[in-house]
Amino acid sequence: MINYCIKEAQTLDALRLSQLAHELTPYIFEEEVPQWFEEELSKESFEKRILSTEYDHFIYVQENKIVGFIAIKDKNRLFHLFVDSKYHKKGIAKALWHYIKEQYDVSNMSVNASLYAIKTYESFGFIANGEQSEYLGLTYQPMKYPSFFIIGYDKKYLEQIVELFTNTIHNINKKDYSKEQLNAWANPKYDLKTWEKRFEKSKPYLCMLENQVVGFCEYYEGYIDCFYVHFNYQNCGIGKLLLTHILEFAKNEKRDKLKVDASITAKPFFEKFGFRQIKENLVKRENVELVNFSMEMNVKT
Repeated sequence: MINYCIKEAQTLDALRLSQLAHELTPYIFEEEVPQWFEEELSKESFEKRILSTEYDHFIYVQENKIVGFIAIKDKNRLFHLFVDSKYHKKGIAKALWHYIKEQYDVSNMSVNASLYAIKTYESFGFIANGEQSEYLGLTYQPMKYPSFFIIGYDKKYLEQIVELFTNTIHNINKKDYSKEQLNAWANPKYDLKTWEKRFEKSKPYLCMLENQVVGFCEYYEGYIDCFYVHFNYQNCGIGKLLLTHILEFAKNEKRDKLKVDASITAKPFFEKFGFRQIKENLVKRENVELVNFSMEMNVKT
């Protein structure tokens, strides 16, 4: 077990943050580092920002060594994110970002991403916010963390919902189910009329990003059904948003429990929020057997 912690930076950490950031400039600039950027990464500049109420710095410490840090400006802009190159691809940047998500309202948080870091920010859920730009030798991609919201069912989104269901299963659940099982579960040649009849009764809740459906779920009488998040927007907090929405209904209805039949893929998500397995099921879809799990969660009012 790796021993690490994430905590707020102190001025005594400024030198290490400066050194760490300087070591990573070759990932940002192919040629000489501009003077203004050198000054921004100086020990003195880090000390000033750490002391300023405008910035918040958090460090990732592993075995008594700072191996990464993240800085937030004005509570809504990701200002710096650096991880020691010897510790790349070990989940440190992701851990720092998840820590920030627990501390701040990250909806509409922005970042000017270096070209090297774009894929990392995309994996966090950030999306491009305009064209690539250049500032005094630094080329960057403006990005923002999307602002999601939930609405009631609207028939005009019918096809989007069904496409989300089908494509998400075939892209996300393929690691746990065979192609035959996926096709039985979510036939690519779906019947829109059948779905329309279902949704007219179940009235699913939709999670939206502007005019795009990025998640949906059905809920009735303490039971969660058809709970899916768009395969391009995994790990963006959409599942948590939908589940929190349902939980409020369950509390208002004075439910003692929430129930769900979760796939192999979805089981860890529900466990994270307090669901426990009651039994394992073998269900049939078009004469093809699939495993899922009946799970329950106690509702605290």
